[in-house]
Amino acid sequence: MEFNYKSNLIKSILKTLIVVHPKCIFMKSSQIKAFVTNKTEIKEIDDSRNKKLIYKENSSGEFKNSIKNKELYDILEEIKSYIKINKSHEFS
Repeated sequence: MEFNYKSNLIKSILKTLIVVHPKCIFMKSSQIKAFVTNKTEIKEIDDSRNKKLIYKENSSGEFKNSIKNKELYDILEEIKSYIKINKSHEFS
């Protein structure tokens, strides 16, 4: 019944459209055909991108930095400081 209502509604709208906008005469139709399936498509939604992942810090940040390149040495020291901060704010 709902499908018939929608089919009749589409026909009515097309007729009105032709009256209101005569340039749409090419849309005149006496029949509307549609395919209706009884199977609905179920889509899996991946919410993993919206979740904030929290990992337990396994390192204590206590390791020797033997890098000779000053720029890389500083980067590794910064990483060590982040590890120590994360370890001190860790949730059990």
